[in-house]
Amino acid sequence: MYDSEYVGRLLLLGYSTRGEVAAAYRLASRSFPHRRIALTEDIATVCPKPGFELEAVLKNLTPYYCLGFIKGRGVLAANGRHFPQIFFQISSGRNPERSIFEVLESFGPEADELLTPRVCGFISGSSAVVGIVSKEGVTVREYPEQPSWAVYVSTYGKTNPDRNVIRDFDFSSVYDVASRVHGGPGFRRFSNRICTVAGTIVKNRFTLASQA
Repeated sequence: MYDSEYVGRLLLLGYSTRGEVAAAYRLASRSFPHRRIALTEDIATVCPKPGFELEAVLKNLTPYYCLGFIKGRGVLAANGRHFPQIFFQISSGRNPERSIFEVLESFGPEADELLTPRVCGFISGSSAVVGIVSKEGVTVREYPEQPSWAVYVSTYGKTNPDRNVIRDFDFSSVYDVASRVHGGPGFRRFSNRICTVAGTIVKNRFTLASQA
């Protein structure tokens, strides 16, 4: 019944009933499950588990930032090397929608056999922006802030954010967000999950938490 659909890496952006901001990144893999998400104060990094560093190098899987707080702006989530450039542009004051579009267009999809799409999401108190670049091109969507609302996108299967809207979204803590996206209703059917990180902004305070 569960774990029946593989959608790859997934990110979610959402607002609580009180308009508080949440973002999450869910790591999943069929080829290299020996990874974890390391947390610092303001940023999360996907990296190999201890003892699997060489295997990660051989598979060309370098560590990458996946979720971080941009002070004064919001929260950014992404699945690879495009993260730093988008982070820098938004933190420099550039428009998030334009920044995501330009960087995704520049990078294109991953240079692997599947041409794995790159995904990115940014959320602030006023809007959420979701982007994806695949072999078909770049799609970026901006959604205005809506209480009890969330949107998600993944590298496979769930690649159209307009079809991945949740209209009963809420959370009481950052741990609720991480737990729901990792294996809660609507997400537990997505297979090969490894770990999930979530970040929230509540009363102007950013908090990170992970679930494995």
